[in-house]
Amino acid sequence: MNYVERAASPRRRGLVARLLFGAALPAIAIAFAMPAHAAEDGASADSADAAATDADKDIILVVGERLETNLMKIPMAIQDIPAERLQDLKINSVKDLNLVAPSFTVSRSYQGTPQYSIRGIGFNAINMSASPTVTLYQDDIAYPYPFTQLGPVFDLGGAQVLKGPQGTVFGRNTTAGVINLTSNQPTEEYTGSLAIDVGNYETFNLEGFLSGRVSPWLKARLAFRTEQSMKGWQRSESRPEDRLGEVHNTGARLILAADPSPGLDITLTLSGWKNESDTRAMQAIGLTPGADQKYGNGAAALSTNDTLREFVGAPCPADDTECYNGGYDFELEEYVYPKDHIREWDNRTADWSPAHKTSYRHAAVRGYDPDSFIYNHPFFQDVVPGRADGIGNSEALPGKLNENTSFWSTSLDIGYDISDGLRLISLSNFQKLSRDSLQDVSGAPYEVLIQNPKGSIQSWSQELQLKGDTGPVKWSVGGYYGKDKIEENIRSNIFNNSNSQAVRRYFSNGANVAEGLPGYDEYIEQVSDDDRAGAFRSLRDVGQFDVETKSLLANAEWAVTDTLTLSGGARYTWDRLEFRGCTKDVNGNALLGAHSGVLYLIERAYGKAAIPDAPAKPNECLTMYQDGTRIDDEKGEVPHFERGEVHNIQKESNFSWRAALSWRPVPELMAYASASRGYKSGVNPLNTANSEKQDAPVKQEELTAYEAGARLDIDRFRLGVGGFYYDYRDKQLSGYYKDPVFTTLAALVNVPKSKAWGIEGDLSVEPVRGITLFGNALYLKTKILETDPTAVNELGRLASYNGSGFGVPKWALSGGASFNTSLGEALGLRATVNYRWQSKTIGMRSTQFAYEEFGEKIPEQSSPKEHYYDIKAYGLLNANITLFDGDDNDWEFSIWGRNLNQTDYAIGVKSNATTIFRIPGDPRTFGATFRVNF
Repeated sequence: MNYVERAASPRRRGLVARLLFGAALPAIAIAFAMPAHAAEDGASADSADAAATDADKDIILVVGERLETNLMKIPMAIQDIPAERLQDLKINSVKDLNLVAPSFTVSRSYQGTPQYSIRGIGFNAINMSASPTVTLYQDDIAYPYPFTQLGPVFDLGGAQVLKGPQGTVFGRNTTAGVINLTSNQPTEEYTGSLAIDVGNYETFNLEGFLSGRVSPWLKARLAFRTEQSMKGWQRSESRPEDRLGEVHNTGARLILAADPSPGLDITLTLSGWKNESDTRAMQAIGLTPGADQKYGNGAAALSTNDTLREFVGAPCPADDTECYNGGYDFELEEYVYPKDHIREWDNRTADWSPAHKTSYRHAAVRGYDPDSFIYNHPFFQDVVPGRADGIGNSEALPGKLNENTSFWSTSLDIGYDISDGLRLISLSNFQKLSRDSLQDVSGAPYEVLIQNPKGSIQSWSQELQLKGDTGPVKWSVGGYYGKDKIEENIRSNIFNNSNSQAVRRYFSNGANVAEGLPGYDEYIEQVSDDDRAGAFRSLRDVGQFDVETKSLLANAEWAVTDTLTLSGGARYTWDRLEFRGCTKDVNGNALLGAHSGVLYLIERAYGKAAIPDAPAKPNECLTMYQDGTRIDDEKGEVPHFERGEVHNIQKESNFSWRAALSWRPVPELMAYASASRGYKSGVNPLNTANSEKQDAPVKQEELTAYEAGARLDIDRFRLGVGGFYYDYRDKQLSGYYKDPVFTTLAALVNVPKSKAWGIEGDLSVEPVRGITLFGNALYLKTKILETDPTAVNELGRLASYNGSGFGVPKWALSGGASFNTSLGEALGLRATVNYRWQSKTIGMRSTQFAYEEFGEKIPEQSSPKEHYYDIKAYGLLNANITLFDGDDNDWEFSIWGRNLNQTDYAIGVKSNATTIFRIPGDPRTFGATFRVNF
């Protein structure tokens, strides 16, 4: 068996690439025409590139160091993923990296925002404006918002996962770690490649690049990827002919690298993508406790659609009193709930609201008066309303359930050698994202929650850094400035949402508590029956976020002896976050509910004196804030509410640091110990807010990490092991706000104190030439140590989560093998197989909470339905077999597959006010790729 080294021969392909460059890039050379001075250095540069090939095999670009540094010299936990493995395993998106990096886990919010975590440290916020715990970098550029990472990943030279707090060297602060992508850079030789994928679900992808020197002082590289799958992979459970899952995603990148004078390097990068793929449908597995009559008889529970209850597998027959009557068992000293049925789904089946009304089920709502106008309105006779159907003055949300998002980025990297060992670096970047999406986030064929998120992100950053290398000490000082503006405009239609139906239910039963209040009577008298039938269907959440961050940084590395190195860094950061926003009416549709059912609930909680003085007008803010107190005739002194915009300004600062000691007695062995502290900036949410408290910000979180590890690299054997302990303060978390009107509503919270610890390892061994075995493993334990004493669960009961984990898997493993051999003088064969497995994810559990019943507080062991948020253990098998030109590597043909074992799995479990739903993982995909190199 002969091992085949993949070498890019310049023979024949240089001419083809030169001709293509002549057609594609003439404007580049003209636009950057300058006096040539570098021609004399061309031959020596080529020689230097060739000479460096072998020496640089173990060199990677590491964001935490911002140097091309041997991995054996870095006292930090890093997983390096080579470019060939990324290509063979079809790693074409950021989320795909978790197939080969088990410490990196991926989920998403119900609004489609990616949610990343490293070693269990993540953030489950729903908004695209939320800053992450894991920051993505590509070519030293920070992408501060995960939503900017939805484009395809292509033409990479490698990827790294940096674990633990980062940000003391450059870029932005982070608590969990960094994903670093390194683009292939412009080459001296003219070269190019074109690859075509075909696969199931009518998939056709195209990827390629052109690269070379276009003038004596300028090199360029143009790369692109387009992904097109014309057949959706998700089928509707209720309407099998309906499908979602089409993919339409295209990205491109142009890199111009100039060396106009000795010691001066200028790199301009233009990149962007456009994603018009279908949004992912969910899988309803149950009703939320607040919408389920098994756990209460509140307004939402009484108003939940009966057929929706049946669809999610949680029916409660009207004559079965035991089904409804859970209660506290004084003998067992615990609260006993009826046994729930969690609906099972396969990955390819889901459900969503039909575009138009469908007559296969009756849409009546439990609790409605059979003689009321709503029950007898013609629209509701044996139909389910569709998202494209107007009801009264409510506006429909027609159109395809898909993303319509575009992004572009421009960066300018300038490096100048002031003198030998002293270099100045300037890095400027501007990013802009625009979004207009339509998605159903209920997992059921009802209009529970259909959203049209629109918005934009504009992010600008500037960094300056001075680096020195003076004998045994390497140092750097610098500053970072970032300014972001985010706008979100989220339209929601919620006709079958339990809260919306509860509001209409109260009005249909004559609950006009505003009678006699100025302005309210006149409004309600003018409402038609059609408008009443569709009332409180549409809401709009509008927010503007202005973010500013400033930092000063300093770092040093001191070679104490030939084998012992001490390194340290510090960063001081100032953050400012300003928010303006609220939940608004949509053309008068929400006003009937706001002026009747909502007021009824306010009056029931506080008394009539709490009601706002005047009715809201169409398209005005409905979010309420406390405006002093009033004296109610029945309840005495009560808060008084008015409606209006929420305006928050949050200013914070922090000091992050890192210290590490590394020992390298021989080149093949390195051991290290480190301590570091990082911060994640505060966040202001944008919720469908009845109260201003739902849009209150949470403060910055702090993570202090202690870590020790070692690496061994002996010829064809590489081993890395390490252990870590995290002291975690003020963890940011999506939780609940106790609302006297709607019981509980969404809000962000801080968890005062928690911890995480674990051990991990990676192994790469080549037992014989041409065969490589590789693997990575993580064992992780997380624990909440202290809960805010005012915290509540989704039923609005005081809750303590002390002792609970973060809702992350305890074990995560990834491993496989690659094989490379010759099939003769002109052919080579390469194969890669990879398997990723993670253990069961246990959702957060409330270890005790107090429920006041009969005048006494009763401790309970858990909140109902918390087990719905568990995710079963699963494993994914991926493989690739490639036949290639063993002589000049001019072509290659491969067949590949993802999730070959057809595992049905979830990447998350979320909820809205009515349904709990799974977010299904990807199905089995397979196909073939033909690539030509020229």
